[in-house]
Amino acid sequence: MILVLEDTTVAMPSEDKPDLKGGHPPAVKVAGGVRITQRRPSQSEPDTRSSEESEARHPNNAVRMTVSGAPIRGDKDFPTAAVKAIHSKPLPLHQQSHVTNTHHIQQPKK
Repeated sequence: MILVLEDTTVAMPSEDKPDLKGGHPPAVKVAGGVRITQRRPSQSEPDTRSSEESEARHPNNAVRMTVSGAPIRGDKDFPTAAVKAIHSKPLPLHQQSHVTNTHHIQQPKK
């Protein structure tokens, strides 16, 4: 819709068209000023296969596979105490000394 007022043309946005920026809707601005694009839902139909076909592709999810052939013993392979010891940060033996020398910059005063 275009309105003509005193030799000035003003274009009014139509109500039925979405506001597009570069052929796609503008990004949504969320808290913190970060702009996030909105993903379009897929137009294809969801995969509606029967459970029998999915079981045929993945016969038994409960079977554990090993690379080396050694049996899997669960928590006995990696005890909790051993994992905790590896992940804990060692404490320093002594405190680092504080640097006391200051660097004086010779600048003119007002």
